[in-house]
Amino acid sequence: MRNQRNFVLKGNATEVGNHIFNFYIMDSNNYWNWLGGKAYVAYFEKKNVTSTSFSIPLTKDQATSVIHFVAENPLVDINETVKVSAALEWQEKATIAATIGGWILGGIITILGFIVIMIVGVLALILKPKTP
Repeated sequence: MRNQRNFVLKGNATEVGNHIFNFYIMDSNNYWNWLGGKAYVAYFEKKNVTSTSFSIPLTKDQATSVIHFVAENPLVDINETVKVSAALEWQEKATIAATIGGWILGGIITILGFIVIMIVGVLALILKPKTP
């Protein structure tokens, strides 16, 4: 269960002047590898885009660690401004125990509702006013 991907990092990155950029999302170790020109693995990587969206499933360990957003300018002679918007969402996954518990509780409530309807029906017949 520890590696279950209950988290999703969603968002987008857009260059304000509609210029191309390279965009990476990675953990700290891979960020330092990338910065040093070494081999790296990014959670997300897009090159030569003017805008991009992302939706990345993450484990709890990944989601609670430092995440680096990197906008790289491949255009040497142009200044760029990249706006990044991101949200980390948590998705609760139903367990079998919770699902079975819900079915049992639903069954008990249904049976109790049926019993109440029967009692009310019998009382309505017994207490029905008699017509002369």
